[in-house]
Amino acid sequence: TLGMEGGVELADCQGADSTDPAHLTQILKYLGAAHMIVYVISSRTGLREADVKFLSLVRDMGLVENILFVINCDISEHQGLEDFLALERKILRDLSFFKSEAEFYCFSSLFNLFEKAEEKLSSKDADRLDQWRRDTEFVDYTRRMTEKFNRKLGHMISHDRYHLLLFNHVERLHMIAENVKERIELFSDLLGDDTQNAEKRISGLKEAREKSIRLELIFRNSAGGVVKGLKREIESNLDFHFTKSEESFARNLSRFVENRSADCTPYRRKIGSSGFSMALHLFFLDFAKDLDRFAAEHITPKLVKLVRELENDITDHFKSLYDSYSVAPRSVTGEEEKLFEDASDRTNEGKGDIALKNPVDLETVKRIAGIELPDLSLTARYSGRIRAESLAGFGIDSMVQVFRKFLNRDETLSMEKGFNRACARMKKEALNSSLKSLLEYESVLKNQYFHPLIEASLRSFHDVLSERFRAGGMEIEKAEELVRKEKSEKQEQKALLETLGGNMDDLLDQIDRII
Repeated sequence: TLGMEGGVELADCQGADSTDPAHLTQILKYLGAAHMIVYVISSRTGLREADVKFLSLVRDMGLVENILFVINCDISEHQGLEDFLALERKILRDLSFFKSEAEFYCFSSLFNLFEKAEEKLSSKDADRLDQWRRDTEFVDYTRRMTEKFNRKLGHMISHDRYHLLLFNHVERLHMIAENVKERIELFSDLLGDDTQNAEKRISGLKEAREKSIRLELIFRNSAGGVVKGLKREIESNLDFHFTKSEESFARNLSRFVENRSADCTPYRRKIGSSGFSMALHLFFLDFAKDLDRFAAEHITPKLVKLVRELENDITDHFKSLYDSYSVAPRSVTGEEEKLFEDASDRTNEGKGDIALKNPVDLETVKRIAGIELPDLSLTARYSGRIRAESLAGFGIDSMVQVFRKFLNRDETLSMEKGFNRACARMKKEALNSSLKSLLEYESVLKNQYFHPLIEASLRSFHDVLSERFRAGGMEIEKAEELVRKEKSEKQEQKALLETLGGNMDDLLDQIDRII
């Protein structure tokens, strides 16, 4: 049994093979926000076609690496352990198409449940449990696998969860501790130097402080340009995937609608029994359902993956920018360093400088700023315009047929041609409506998601960068005061600093074990 603390959310996403596209869309949206997925496969069915289809969507979303696979074993369905292991090997071969070396666990959930609730079992279920226990080899295997799975899941929920929640905060503490250690080593060196060398070091520190001031000024002046450039890059990427590439969302949507049949054969009986208008409405409902499923299976997964990639681009951009602003007091020798004109176009890993893996934590930024990814909806509605256009097409076609009949009595009247043409016009109008919704969603994605996210990330980045600038502005007055101390007092201060330095090393080791 796993003892889970508060703040852990578990969701059972059943119905991934549902015929309702809205249900599938909600599941994919939830999975996109999940940190871990446990995918259960029944040993009675193995990997079904529905599993293959759903896992393909998960792969398109870029979430395969987050999955733990569980083969839920029905002990009664297998002749013994060897029979089950043969099925296990087959399932793993099938899974290799989605993830090489997939992490999997095989056990019987029902057996585990019966063992835990043995005293409450009915006589029939108690007999089943006794029968299963007679196959000691099989039972031992499922128990070992259960323990292995529980250890893995417990580790991910506890250790990996805290790593996820605390990583950026602990990393920031690591940076502060490194900064303190840097100062201790610097002051210790000053106490050990002769007066001339100490003054030279202090001169270098003054230059480092001046450099940090100039760098902060450069950043303040160039921040607007940095944000504009990043926004243009994101917008260009969105335009490419939504409309401009050959495999863009808009072109794939258009191809789907164009290839979707408008044949009246399945609705012929309805035309006769319920009338043309009702048959047309039924066609539209089926068409809209197919359109929603296409969006859920072919647009939503790729859109989720695209958003994740663009968010990573934003993180990488600020990381590169952070690395460009290098302030390393101990490396300054007294010679003036040439400042770069555009810090955003250059990456410079400063020696002795303290770096953060991710200076901007997008999840925290989104939570604080209240920024959420908007929902995509391409659902075609049976609007008055669509109905009027379709019926108008049918009316014109009917009049043409009546006129031909008047000219040629052998001409037969048929509603099927008119129905097919009305359906074709309906498809065209529905496509225009869906494309309009798609372009509106792209605009919302740009202006209500990515632009605010970049602006909020910039504010967070400035706070982190200010800490770095402050780290570059060492306490010059204290350094000069140390240099003027008597030799005996310097030795005493140096010994104290060495002790503090050792304590900082211990603290950094403890932080390193966490991150």
